[in-house]
Amino acid sequence: MISKELLSEVLNTKVEAFRYVKDKDRKYRKEVCIICDYEGTYDLSPIEIANICKEWAENKGYIIFSKNKECLIYSIDEVYDVIECLNQYEDYFEADTECEAIFKACEWILKNKAND
Repeated sequence: MISKELLSEVLNTKVEAFRYVKDKDRKYRKEVCIICDYEGTYDLSPIEIANICKEWAENKGYIIFSKNKECLIYSIDEVYDVIECLNQYEDYFEADTECEAIFKACEWILKNKAND
């Protein structure tokens, strides 16, 4: 799962609290993240949050390639050619879902950018 610190960073707001719930009104029991900040309460799906995270990562100088339950993270400065990319990734992340792997990659960026 995503941390409150990362969620605040990628949404560019001070997240006071958040929680995941199953949306019982939907046929497929979609998972939703309910987010509370100083403007109110709203909800986003994990897929929406993962897409926002990918955009945030790109703004921080990284590209995230994800598929199924894993993803690779690349520094934009190091990516010159698709073939070369296969061996030039910064780190590899694996999780139970693709969204969780993206969240892990973004947590890595947040941690490593804080040390820069």
